[in-house]
Amino acid sequence: MRRIDSHCHFNGLHPSSAKFCDDLNVKILSICIGFDNHGEWRKQAEKYGGMAKQYPDQFAWITSFDLPRFGDKGYVDSVINQLDRDFKAGAVACKVWKNLGMEVKHPDGRWFQVDDPLLRPIFDYLAKVKKPLAMHIGEPMACWRPLDKNSPHYGYYSVNPQWHMYGKSDWLSHEDHILARDNIAKNHPDLRIIACHFASLEYDTDEVAKRLDKYPNMAVDTSARIGDMMIQPREKVRNFFLKYQDRILFGTDLFTHWDVAVPTDAQREEIHKEVKECALAWFDFLSTDKVVKYWDHSAQGLALPADVCEKIWLHNAKHWYPGI
Repeated sequence: MRRIDSHCHFNGLHPSSAKFCDDLNVKILSICIGFDNHGEWRKQAEKYGGMAKQYPDQFAWITSFDLPRFGDKGYVDSVINQLDRDFKAGAVACKVWKNLGMEVKHPDGRWFQVDDPLLRPIFDYLAKVKKPLAMHIGEPMACWRPLDKNSPHYGYYSVNPQWHMYGKSDWLSHEDHILARDNIAKNHPDLRIIACHFASLEYDTDEVAKRLDKYPNMAVDTSARIGDMMIQPREKVRNFFLKYQDRILFGTDLFTHWDVAVPTDAQREEIHKEVKECALAWFDFLSTDKVVKYWDHSAQGLALPADVCEKIWLHNAKHWYPGI
């Protein structure tokens, strides 16, 4: 069965990477991260767009946009013009990242969040041209809790303390981020939204379900949250996947550095190995009742029906990201 990894950051402009996708029978959707306000991030767009142009059966891509340039009256128009060019060049959607709310501030020191009025015309434009918005806003709940070696996120926050918010009272709360993201779904009902990483509500599928029930324009992807599904009650998670089988997209969130212009053969082989191991673990967790090990966690698979797996692996990505 053909599958789509709908959330990846994969540097694969090479015939061996295209062959790897064919051997695994997976098409990879690589997502740009807008990390600055002067276009340095567009090195990703050049690579991902180039991959999709040269190997359209194996790769697709999502663009982003420059962070706010406060005081620049032409900022919004420049973003819309850039997005228009990227969509004409084949980008299937736009992405906003967690730096909106966790890094960017107004000149007066206030946090700049994704529901700031400055961005509203950009989201209106996306709705008008029927291009989806992928949203990684906020972080896992573990970000605001003490480091816990039993958490699926311990490995990340133990080596990335700049993103660990526990004890940092001058930062926004998890609830602040979720509210700002939900405001976009509420205020832009015609905008198709993919809330990445189980909508940053990975700690409880009931919380994800509340948003899917409230916002029919929202779906979620599974990227980098298999560990969170493993530590929740199996039947609860399985019932969630069954009920929302049309609103869940498969994704791994595997990352390869875009500053590696030409990976060595050894680097490329390691990248392929990591993608394959993660993807196969996810496939088994969803489709079988085998005990699946993922990093330091293991759990019995969900054994979802084949038609449900096919939606999550393939058809939902095609529906929520038209043109992929």
